[in-house]
Order: sequence, then structure tokens, then C-alpha cells
Amino acid sequence: MLLRSCAIWRENEREVTVMKQYILDTRMGTIQEEPIQGKMGWDGTENQQENTCLILAATLKEFEASEILHPCKKELLHSLSCEKYSKVEFFHNCIQGIIRSPLTDGHRQKPFLFGFLLYQNMLWFVSDDAKLSKMVEQIQEELYEDFSIHDFLLAFFNHLIEKDMSFLQKIEDGLERMEEKVLDRKEEHLNEAIMQNRRKLSQRHGYYVQLMNIGDYMQSILREQAPDAENGWSLFTHRVERLHGYVEMMREHLLQIREMYQTQVDIEQNRIVTFLTVITTIFLPLTLVTGWYGMNFVHMPELGWKYGYLIIIILSIIVVVAEIHYCKKRRML
Repeated sequence: MLLRSCAIWRENEREVTVMKQYILDTRMGTIQEEPIQGKMGWDGTENQQENTCLILAATLKEFEASEILHPCKKELLHSLSCEKYSKVEFFHNCIQGIIRSPLTDGHRQKPFLFGFLLYQNMLWFVSDDAKLSKMVEQIQEELYEDFSIHDFLLAFFNHLIEKDMSFLQKIEDGLERMEEKVLDRKEEHLNEAIMQNRRKLSQRHGYYVQLMNIGDYMQSILREQAPDAENGWSLFTHRVERLHGYVEMMREHLLQIREMYQTQVDIEQNRIVTFLTVITTIFLPLTLVTGWYGMNFVHMPELGWKYGYLIIIILSIIVVVAEIHYCKKRRML
């Protein structure tokens, strides 16, 4: 297997290509690095030997500048520029697809997007993200005897979800802390945290559904071409299903936290409305009295009473005390 990392640019209106080549004996599962120069065509058969395959990691511009004439190239470039979801397609004896992996840490500003194209004994990985080369290098450490090109693609997909369980566990820990804050009534900015976690879990939910569809589709494609690889894709699909189930469980947990939080908010609002209602009820009779004696009639007998003012004060205090006692008895205060 030949593993090449290509860098292509233009200098003085001529194309210069620098490549790193890794020759892998698929039968022995060994790798050897050899520098190589020259243009990269579709078949990549410059010095290809028996029991070797060709894998290339390239940026979008490098892939576009390559001399591939296969119809899949145009379709893959179109998908990388337009599609917003992960998918795999099979036509013209070529397997191609794109993967849009959600964020897994706070250091990345955008999702990991890459495309791949598999035809006969040649596999392209296309992405402008530096993470692509790192993942390819990690897979080199996992090679074994009879490691086929389909095994390499499967290993790449397994690396995509390798750290997802720990990432989801961190989200679950955050949900547990959030639940404790709700119970302790320390829910500062909790609504924002709920929306952020809801967005993360929704992205993961859709992502894992797409990966499950990809796994099922790859099994159907490889059932006749590579039966051994089909079993590997079946295991991959089961792993994704477990992750998907984990996400579903956390979405339900988040929904319960949101309902609990909303219940406490409703209780607090009802308490405030009840308090304001009691205050209004207490002062309503006093408002009636002041309004009554605020009328500008000439003949009002009470206006001439010597102790009228004192009587009104005492009467108002009695009314307020009686209403407060009634509200406390009804547990309105």
C-alpha cells in the first residue's frame, strides 16, 4: 500500500508537487517511507507493486488540481462545497462520501469536514483540516497482516468515534451538575446552558443517525466485494448505535431537567403573582375609603366629626390585620 501526503502549489506559472510516500506491504503489514516527486494521476501506478494499494491525503485544492478524470471527482468536489450532512454513494464502481463530524472540544472553531473516494486499489482523503493527516498517521500504528484498503477506510471511521464516548460522558457530567443546581435553586444562566447542551446533543443525534446509515450502506456494498470488511462495518454500526442510544438517554435527561427548571420558574412566578394579589386585596378597602371621602360634596356628616380621622385610621388597621390573618390562614402568605 502506498500512502502519500501531497502538497501542490503554483510557482512561476508551473505546478510543483512534493509528496511523502509510505509503502505498505499488505501481506506483511509493514510500512516504509520513501520520498517521491512527480504528478499524481488517477491510477497512481508509477512504481506500484503487487500487494500494494495507494492512499492519499490531500487538501481540497490539491485534489482539484490532480489529474483524476473519473466522474466521482466532480461529484465529490460538489458535495464538499454544498452538502451539510454525512453520506456515502456508490456509482461507476467507486465508493465516495463526505463526513461532517461535529465539534468535540472547545479548541476547534468548525466541524471536521472531509471527503473520501475509493476506487479499486486507490483511496483519497480530501480535507483542508490538519486533523486529517494526524488521523492517517495514527492508523499507521494499527496495521497488521492482510490489512486491505477497505480495512484502512474502516479504521479511519473507527477513529472518528474513538473519543466520542468520553466526550458524551463529559456532557452527562455537566447535566448532573446542572440538575444539582436546579434542586439547590442556584440556576444562574441555566436556560443558556440547557440550550447549548440541547444543540450539542441534537447535532450528535443527527450525526450518529447518518453514520448508522453509512455503516448499513457500506455493508450492502461490500457484501460481495469484501465479506471480511462487511463484518467490520457491522461492528462499527453497532458501536454507533450504542452512542446514539447514549445520546437519546441524555436528551431525555436534559428534557427532564428543563421541565424541572420550568416547574420551579412557574412556581416562583405563581408565588410573586399571589403576593401581588394579596397586597392588592389588602389595600383595596383602604382605596375604597380614601376614594369615598375624597368626594367633594358639601354635606358629608362625617367630615364634621371630632374623632372621624382617628376612627378611619383604627378601622383601616383592623381591616388590614383581618385580611392578613385571613391570607395566612389560607396560606396565601
